[in-house]
Amino acid sequence: EVPAWLLFTNVVLLIVAWLLRPSRLLLAIELASTVLAGVFLAFSGYALWVCSHEEVRLLTVSKTKFERIQFLVLAGQELFFCVTVCVSSLVAEIDRCNIIQGYVESSHLSRSYTGRVRDAMSSVPDDKKRIMQEIQTSGLEKDVDY
Repeated sequence: EVPAWLLFTNVVLLIVAWLLRPSRLLLAIELASTVLAGVFLAFSGYALWVCSHEEVRLLTVSKTKFERIQFLVLAGQELFFCVTVCVSSLVAEIDRCNIIQGYVESSHLSRSYTGRVRDAMSSVPDDKKRIMQEIQTSGLEKDVDY
């Protein structure tokens, strides 16, 4: 059985990770949380496996049918919690990557930005000409400027 304080530690790590901006510290916290989640998953998966196989006998596993079913239910709940923590760690890392990508895209978009559509840059000059003509003919150039 996985100690409750280890599960609590992992949940606290994930909560702290959600409060931090993307950084090396956040990455270290997420990695620690992922490792802990993997350990929990291994413990609970092994306990579930032991409980479900009649030929494997350990001193910690009860031999009466009721106690065996009770242990199986607890191990199943623990396994579910551990899988949830693993998925939470994965989602936290995906979120961290998305935030970093947003920072990168924001810096690219704001580079050389003057607030006027006329000063906008384009990687394809023909696209810029076509877009500018469309904006001029619509008469909404002032509305487009920021």
